[in-house]
Amino acid sequence: MSSLNDEVNRLNGREAALQKEISDLQVALVAAKEHGERECNRLRNDRASKVTRTTKKAQARLDRVKAYLKEQEDLVGPKVDAENQAKGAEEIVGILMQRGAKIAASELSSLKELTKRASDEVNALNVIELGDEDLNMSPDQLGFSRQTSQVAPVADQHGSNVDLVCGSDIRRVSDEEASQTI
Repeated sequence: MSSLNDEVNRLNGREAALQKEISDLQVALVAAKEHGERECNRLRNDRASKVTRTTKKAQARLDRVKAYLKEQEDLVGPKVDAENQAKGAEEIVGILMQRGAKIAASELSSLKELTKRASDEVNALNVIELGDEDLNMSPDQLGFSRQTSQVAPVADQHGSNVDLVCGSDIRRVSDEEASQTI
């Protein structure tokens, strides 16, 4: 009979130990879930801010290209066309004079003045210059890269952070939190 009582006592002690372990594991599970949720939110927010920054950078480059094209169409194009027409007229007059045509000196000086004025206007333009970086919209060129983790270094950057947190750490933190609330 005493051996049965001893066995019952031993099993009751084992049951209490297992209940304590279950309780500890449940606390650890809650802590791991909360950590996972915080990490997912941090990564989600990090990705959203990175996408926003990259989008702004790409839009700024695109706006610069649009401004360049508009400037070329509205301002530079007509002035360059006028310069080319003046130079072309001057060359034609030169060819005609070589072939014996008589042209008044006042007309020649007027034509030279027109050419000089058109060239000066083109040279005075402050034209937007585009570099290769303005034309490259690749995410690699826009600085779209993975930011460093703010929580802890990760052994496998594309994997899970589970290996970085061991059960004893979670139990220790849980015990500290429990002792602080008491």
